[in-house]
Parts: sequence; structure tokens; C-alpha cells
Amino acid sequence: MVDCARHEMKLPCSVGDLQKGEKYVNIDYLVFSTITQFALIMFNFSYNIACQWHKKIWVRMSGMPECLRLDHDMKIVRFFVPKFHIRAHIQKCQTAFSFNFTHGVGRTDGEAPERGWANFNHVASSTKEMGPGARHDHLDNHFGDSNWKKRMLLRCTMLRKMVEAVLRAEAHRQELKEFEKTIVPEQLERWHTEYEEWEEKKSKSNPFNSQITPITLSAVRLQLAEEESWDLASRTDVSLHPEVSPLILISSGLDLQDLQRHLASDVAGMGIHASDLQKGNIAARCNALQQRIDSWMQIQLLYMPSVATLRATGCSDNEEDVANRLEKIKLNFPSELSPGTPCDQRLQRVEWDLRYAQANDALNEV
Repeated sequence: MVDCARHEMKLPCSVGDLQKGEKYVNIDYLVFSTITQFALIMFNFSYNIACQWHKKIWVRMSGMPECLRLDHDMKIVRFFVPKFHIRAHIQKCQTAFSFNFTHGVGRTDGEAPERGWANFNHVASSTKEMGPGARHDHLDNHFGDSNWKKRMLLRCTMLRKMVEAVLRAEAHRQELKEFEKTIVPEQLERWHTEYEEWEEKKSKSNPFNSQITPITLSAVRLQLAEEESWDLASRTDVSLHPEVSPLILISSGLDLQDLQRHLASDVAGMGIHASDLQKGNIAARCNALQQRIDSWMQIQLLYMPSVATLRATGCSDNEEDVANRLEKIKLNFPSELSPGTPCDQRLQRVEWDLRYAQANDALNEV
């Protein structure tokens, strides 16, 4: 199906049958049989795999009948990946084929065909027993009805969206001004110049591509593990436990901290009318987590003996709610110690590197 992504209208000659999957030969035919009916200067194509589909599209078009060929040299043709699907693509696709980074597309998300099929999926139960002709006519009736309803409700929809857009546009304009105040004017001017050059000629460097390699938690763990491997090879390793190195100690401690938070969140969401099965699962998780924390704390004393006095003033073991007690257990990472408390600098550096990478991962997920 080929839809108008801006208005979600069903276009003529835009629906066809597939033999197996979305083969290019089917998609190309539907696209060109649709757009050749419109005398437009600009075409914006939104497709889940536009980053691959657009390659050699004009070569494939040259093998089609003359009536289906688009004079693309006299048109402005741009390709996009819909906003919901683009997050599953690589970083290069997320900038080169993004609606967000392109002038003149408004807030179009490109997901019109997906929403369209969501509305018509219920028709499948009746059409699957029809012959080809009856099925086509039946679908055409539904598509025509959808277009008619869209036209009748267009004034209400446009008014609602316009009011929302005006309010949000002003809010975003103020946010942009505040953000630009934090940037050096020369750097901001240079970025605007690069953006204008890229808008004029897409072959130039994309200013939206990140120039900084993100620091991930997995990459930092690998780097620290390689450093420990080098220490072992050069016989300079000073680990105090044969199986738990400083990296493993801090890394497993961070994992335990995450488990504490997840357990507390699950308990809070369980409600007062939890079933015995839910309570049993929580109790089993509490027992397993308690054992892991106890084992970790025993090894922690080898590297951080000063935490022994801190634990004596920690949470009480008499807490009635086991889950709440586990949540309140302080693991006493190096960053949580007071300035006067002695601590190995290796542990401090390992925790800093892991926390920094953990923060980067969290920001990338936002």
C-alpha cells in the first residue's frame, strides 16, 4: 500500500498483492504507478527499509514501461525511514534518513501505512474467503470510506493540530534560544554554515553525525579487563582474591545495586492484593539476592577493610519486610565513603570508569 504520509489518504492504484515478502518488483510497481499520477515537484518517500530500497531505484525504474517512469532529474526526491522504525537502524541511517533532520517535512512521522493497516486488519477475516475480484472490491470500499471520513473530519483535525502546534512551536522556540545561549557564538555560526551546505548538497559531511565515539559500559569493561590481563602477563597483578579482581568486585557490585532497585520496583508495583505465586517469586528473589550480597560483602572486606565499621551502623536485620531490608543495604562503594576513609585508588578509578560509562548508556537510551 502507498499512502499519503502527510494526510494518511489511500491513493489510487496504490494497493497490490504480494507473492512472498515485500519484493522490490512489487513495491517499485506500486510506488511508480501511484506517483506518476501527480504533477508534483518534490516527492518524499517514507519506507521502513528506504536506506536499502533507494539504492539503484532509478536503474530498476528504467526497466519499467514508459508510463511508469518518473523524470527524477527534474524532481526533488528524498528518502526517509519512519520515525518508529528508524531507531532499529544503524547510527548512519538515523541521521541520513531522519525526518527530524530534514527541512520542509514538518512533524511527519512517515508511519501512515502502518496505522492504515492497523485500522483494516479486522477486514482480513472476511476477505480471506473471497475470490481475488471480490476481495479487491471489498478493500477498495473500505479504503474509499476511510478517505471520505478523513475528508469530513479534516477541519476538526486540522484545527486541533494547529492549536497544539502553535503552542508547542513557541515553547520549542524558547527552549532553542536558551540552549543556543550555552554555545560559543563562533561554534554555533560554524555549525549553521555546515548545515546549510549539507542541505544544499547531501554529499557533504552530515553535521548531525556524532563526532564523538560514545563510551559504553561494555567497552569500558573490556578495556579494564585487558588492563588486568596485561598485569597478569607482566606479573604485576596485586589482586587480593584468586577469582575476584578489583574490576569484578566493582562490576558485580553495580549489578547487585541494579538488582536491588529492580526488586524494590517490582515489590512496589505488586500491590496489596498480590497472589501467593507473586509473593513466592519475590521471596525466592530476595533469598537469592541476600546470598549474593553476603558473598560479595565477604570479598569486599579484603579490598576495603574500612567498611566493616560502617556496616555496624547500617540498616537493621530486624526489618520485617525482607524486600525493604534488602533495598536499604548499603554496598559502600568507594564513591560512598567519606574523604577520611582509606580506600585503594584502583577501586576508585574502576568505579569512576564504570559509573561514567553507565551514565553514557543511560543518556543514549533517553
